[in-house]
Amino acid sequence: SKNKYNDNVVVVLGHAYKKTTQFKKEMLNYKNIEIKEAVSNFAKELLKSDMAILSGGTLLYESCVLVVPSMIISQNQAQNAEAEIFARRGAVYNVGVYNKLSGKQFIKTFGDFLTNETLRKQLSDTARSLVNPFGIQRIVKLIKAGLERNL
Repeated sequence: SKNKYNDNVVVVLGHAYKKTTQFKKEMLNYKNIEIKEAVSNFAKELLKSDMAILSGGTLLYESCVLVVPSMIISQNQAQNAEAEIFARRGAVYNVGVYNKLSGKQFIKTFGDFLTNETLRKQLSDTARSLVNPFGIQRIVKLIKAGLERNL
C-alpha cells in the first residue's frame, strides 16, 4: 500500500518566485496545502516545520541552525556545490540543481524523504552539530578582545 501524506503543508514562496499564479492554480485541489508569499520572518515559518524543501544558499544554513530536516534543490551550481558539502556530512538531503531534475526524479526523491523518518532524524541530529547558532556572539567576543588588546 502507498503512503499518503495527509498532514497540513505550508508552502512559502519567496520574493523572487516568478510563477506564483501558476503554482496556486496547480494546488487548488489540495485542501491541506496553505500557500504563503514573501513572508517577513522566514525563520519563524521554518521553525514551525517538521521538514522543509529549500533552495541552497542562506536557507541551507538556517535549516541547520533551526534543526529542520531539509531537502535541498539548488538554484545554480555554486549553491549545489555548497549543499553537497552539507549532504556529504549528513546534514541535508541534496537533490541537485533544479533544472537538471526531472519531475519523475523529484517525486521519487520527495517520497523517499517524506516517508523516511529515520533519515530526517539523522539529518536533524547532524545539522545540530554542524552549524553553531551562536557564531555571531563568538565573533563579537573576538572583536572586542582584539580591540581591547590594541587600545
